Amino acid sequence: MSEQNATGSGAPASQTARLVVSWLIVGVPLVYALVQTITSVLPLFAG
Repeated sequence: MSEQNATGSGAPASQTARLVVSWLIVGVPLVYALVQTITSVLPLFAG
């Protein structure tokens, strides 16, 4: 049987940390791009 971590998901802490870092690497540029797109498009609809 395999041991489970404190969350009970069965994923080792290092694997969870790697998953969080991977999502941050993808998520931060995505959020930045969305903010830039929205701020550049708003003047088109402002009037």
